[in-house]
Amino acid sequence: GFTAYLEDIKAGIIEKPFEQYGLEYIGPIDGYDMRLLLAAFKEAEKKNRGVVVHVLTKKGKGYLPAEAEPEKYHGLPRPVDESILKKENGYSDAESYRGFSSAAGEILLDLAEKDSRIVAVTAAMKDGTGLARFSERFPDRFFDVGICEPHAVTMSAAMSKGGLIPFVAVYSSFLQRAFDNILHDVCIMGNNVKFLVDRAGLIPEDGETHQGIFDVGFLSQLPKMRVLAPENYEELRLAMKEAVAVYGPIAIRYPKARLSDLSKEKDTVRSVRPIDYPYALLVTGAAIKAEAVEAARLCRQKGLELPVFYSSKIKPLDVELLSGLSNCRKIFVLEDSSKLGGFGGMVSNFYSEKRGEYADNGGKNIPAVEIFAVEEDFPSRGTYRELLKRYGLDGETVAKKILKSLDYGRKTL
Repeated sequence: GFTAYLEDIKAGIIEKPFEQYGLEYIGPIDGYDMRLLLAAFKEAEKKNRGVVVHVLTKKGKGYLPAEAEPEKYHGLPRPVDESILKKENGYSDAESYRGFSSAAGEILLDLAEKDSRIVAVTAAMKDGTGLARFSERFPDRFFDVGICEPHAVTMSAAMSKGGLIPFVAVYSSFLQRAFDNILHDVCIMGNNVKFLVDRAGLIPEDGETHQGIFDVGFLSQLPKMRVLAPENYEELRLAMKEAVAVYGPIAIRYPKARLSDLSKEKDTVRSVRPIDYPYALLVTGAAIKAEAVEAARLCRQKGLELPVFYSSKIKPLDVELLSGLSNCRKIFVLEDSSKLGGFGGMVSNFYSEKRGEYADNGGKNIPAVEIFAVEEDFPSRGTYRELLKRYGLDGETVAKKILKSLDYGRKTL
């Protein structure tokens, strides 16, 4: 309806719908004509009520690639060499450029081919969340509600009541807008809504408003909600298949960074024997996992064997993994999310709650937990590498902190 109003205005049919709401309307104005813009702003300044200045601009104007693909160029990095940018943001070669977002879209499309109950919902993020092909293949099962995340969640809750399985694909930072809807319409009612939490963790180049560092805290506190953080594409596929099979709300978080499929790499320990390790590094978050592996490598050079364990389960915690590490003297937790309400705090609480239980079984000690995460802040713009260094979460800094904490190789630090 609003679009129709503006079309009428452009056609010269001046109904002025804004006046119904006590607003003055000025426009439409060429957004690239400084003389007209200044005149319009001066006129608006004189009014003693709200004013709508209607300015016509073209997204990406002046940069042909952005004009041709405005969605792709919604956020622009600083003008640096593309190869350097890829490397600093967590991916280095063409084969690795495929991201978790596109993988999630492909997996959801495959699942939807086999299960007609699956629908996809997003909030003006169709391309960014990898749902373009889904929308073309299943136009009647794809819903883009525009920039209205609360509506996306509540509508999905209603659809789940009707027997559908909605997957809500939204960036982590924008899912915050729908917290109340997730709480009341999904979790309290136990509705079968699945969340694909894109851009989770530190986000390169987009600045304070796009950082996905708070979803662990606000989702994990909600009863009935499960939160997973797949380590690689294969785990992402398994998590999404599980989401279809198991009734109830579940959130699957993954980073913006492009990563190669890590399923065949032997850089994290998959099983735990309780007596194996005096110290361990526990990490969650697919993008920051590489920093944990690098920290362990640097520690090994100093004579400290520090195995890296990846936790795909954030809520509920992986009790089997944590119980297997309970003989460690100290566990270091690394994540690229907020320290307040984060995964590390949940791990620390787990062992604290076990203190009494262990005391009843012969006085067994519990591991000390040291957390490396984003300190209380709204991270500003930077490449992923810059953001890691800013918060001391890069592999080199983490290794130095661990070695210092354990008093290893002090003379060589």
